[in-house]
Amino acid sequence: MTTPCEQLLEARFGQDVGSDRWWRRVAIEGCPIVQAIGGDRARVLFLWRDPEGDATASRTRCVYIDICSVTDHQSNESASLERIAGTDVWHWSFEVEAEWRGSYCFIPLDEDHLLGAHGVGRETTPKEWWRSALKFAQTDPLNPNLGHVGLRGQPLSAAHLPQAPLQTAWRDVDRNSRPAAEQSRLHRMEWNSARLRNSRRVWIYRTGATPKERKLPLVVLLDGQYWAEAMPVFSALDHATHADLLPPSVYVLIDSLNADMRSRELACDEAFLEAVQRELLPIVAGLAPYGHDPSKTVIAGQSFGGLAALFAGLRSPECFGCVLSQSGSFWWPGSYVREEVRPHVPDTRGHARDVVADLIESSKSGVSRLRVFLEAGSFEKVIRVASDRVHRTLIDAGHDAHYRVYSGGHDPLCWRGGLIDGLSLLLADHRAAPA
Repeated sequence: MTTPCEQLLEARFGQDVGSDRWWRRVAIEGCPIVQAIGGDRARVLFLWRDPEGDATASRTRCVYIDICSVTDHQSNESASLERIAGTDVWHWSFEVEAEWRGSYCFIPLDEDHLLGAHGVGRETTPKEWWRSALKFAQTDPLNPNLGHVGLRGQPLSAAHLPQAPLQTAWRDVDRNSRPAAEQSRLHRMEWNSARLRNSRRVWIYRTGATPKERKLPLVVLLDGQYWAEAMPVFSALDHATHADLLPPSVYVLIDSLNADMRSRELACDEAFLEAVQRELLPIVAGLAPYGHDPSKTVIAGQSFGGLAALFAGLRSPECFGCVLSQSGSFWWPGSYVREEVRPHVPDTRGHARDVVADLIESSKSGVSRLRVFLEAGSFEKVIRVASDRVHRTLIDAGHDAHYRVYSGGHDPLCWRGGLIDGLSLLLADHRAAPA
């Protein structure tokens, strides 16, 4: 007896499941396969072709699928594809909102690399095992979109459901064309910080065909190495600027160095904020003149970077009048998290005081009002709860805070669209007037 999934595959691509002709039909349509199931829901079906053939010939014993914030890679029951008996076809599906977007990869493993296998170690925790398994991760060869690199360095494919919000500025990237940054407008430098006693890369990019002497808006983007190299943002910024979605601006992308330094400097660190303001920005001003108007100065970040961005705006509103925070780690140090989700919150290392909450409260008596763009994913349980509360407290304190929830997870594939949308909202008053 065939399963509903197998029936769908036969109806859509023919009954010769697993034949070369059948796979060619699949390749023409591309994966994942999306089936509308009524209302605002869809079933998403993933397929993987075993290069070694059916179960009698292949060494592959399991094909895990890792979908950002959807599959639980820290449990003993990680999501695994199923093989259609007698074929080289593996499949897995799930139901989701029709506007969902997400990154995913396949992880095919032989018997020696399964959890608990000899050589892996029966006492290996699921988290440790999963990290070791990620070295076998691969993109979906049936996915027509250009692959990208995940936050852990793993190769990923992009799934965009038909009703997912448009990411027009990234269209060329999704068409397998990744335009290079305009080198004449890109400056790479090494920032040697006396205050922080470290050195890091910084990218300075100027958009628009404007004279250099013009005072432009400034956007500081944290985790800059990701947006400069893993998910290059330069062509998307150019596209949005040419389409008059963004004004010509100066963009500063700051490398976060490594995980340990990132968790220290982006967790409401006064020293890092002071170094950016007093050391880095004067250097930037000499290389790419910009206006020093806080209403035209944005600091943007994701995850810990989202926390750091809001901290910077609240702590130094005279410099950063606009904040773009995506999937901010507002669980740090934990007081925003309700009891039912608190067990899922990472160790906060004994921080007893909620710095962001204190700053929002104290900002009520100040004269500066921030413009804030917040977003979080519907699959981000802890971050969604914390972001809801941060948004409410910002509104109560009199700030101009905009908040949206997208269908997705803790995923740069989602953040890249929100980055352009958030900048467009925050800098809307500074776009060129119609001719």
